[in-house]
Amino acid sequence: MKFKNNDKVETLIDKGNIKKGSIGYIVCDFTEPNEAYDVEFWNDEDSAPYGYETYLPSEIKSVK
Repeated sequence: MKFKNNDKVETLIDKGNIKKGSIGYIVCDFTEPNEAYDVEFWNDEDSAPYGYETYLPSEIKSVK
């Protein structure tokens, strides 16, 4: 797998209410039927979660 749980990632596409360039964290990974990752997003101001989407590896990139 390219990513693992708790990896910080940036989105490369708009999906749902999550805009391209948003920063989130991998919370779950899948291998079947395809490699995919659930990513959760939080507000910077109050650390409240505001989004959760599933991404293919080509739709996210690692952030250091």
